[in-house]
Amino acid sequence: MAYVIHMDDEFISAFDALGVARLLRKVEAPDFGASVLDFVSQAGPIRNFGAYFWTSVQRKKAVFSICSGDIGSYWFHRDGTDFVANPDVFAELQAAVEASSERASTLSRFAPTETDPRFPRYVRAGMCEKLSIATRRGDHAILSFFLRSKADGMISQKEMRGFEALLPVAHEAISLRHRIVGSEAFQFRPGVSVSSLKERGLPRFSKLSPREAAACDSILAGLTVAGTALNMSVSENTVRTLRQRAFRKLGVSSAQQMTSFVLFEAQFGETAPE
Repeated sequence: MAYVIHMDDEFISAFDALGVARLLRKVEAPDFGASVLDFVSQAGPIRNFGAYFWTSVQRKKAVFSICSGDIGSYWFHRDGTDFVANPDVFAELQAAVEASSERASTLSRFAPTETDPRFPRYVRAGMCEKLSIATRRGDHAILSFFLRSKADGMISQKEMRGFEALLPVAHEAISLRHRIVGSEAFQFRPGVSVSSLKERGLPRFSKLSPREAAACDSILAGLTVAGTALNMSVSENTVRTLRQRAFRKLGVSSAQQMTSFVLFEAQFGETAPE
């Protein structure tokens, strides 16, 4: 079952308090895995997550990139590697990344049946459901997944709405972690800002005014509208106007989408030719 990611007014107004800035500061830290679990568990208990990375979608080659939780590293890596080696399971993963978009995410929900090859692994680990999200840029892709413990019960409708808001951000942070830690050639630092992407001349970001970029930077810093207004010495209505204008130029409609887009472009975006 798939859910197109959306963001309603309730989550937009609460977004600044969701700990995005704290999560971004942990991208290179040893306790990054625990930070991701703390972040997504604001919507409901999630005790394990992992990710697959495709260096080439066309060649259908994926590696088990990162994992964290109470399952244990040995079993997590063994199961993740075995799933990639299973033709039927991998075909499902491959289809998900091939169908993924560069600018939007679809959240998929899965619970294995008794005939599914993953079912015994889920039972052994005490898991009952999986939420997964994939994004793609060119021939590269990453699919992250978040496992629900049987002890915590099936995911409720209210929790699902929360996961729709939080998981795209966690997914991009996981992707950023993979790029930083997994490649010595990737020199990006986690102190990402919209202003820095504007200075790099990335498409869309280069169209922002300095104040529009600063208003977006405040979202990444975890500032509320009131805090941003104080910091920029403008009214709260001006902050809202600056953010709305920036969102239109970036092609996003919410703070959550903007943050995911910024994290993605910081990793894969190319500077516009002069």
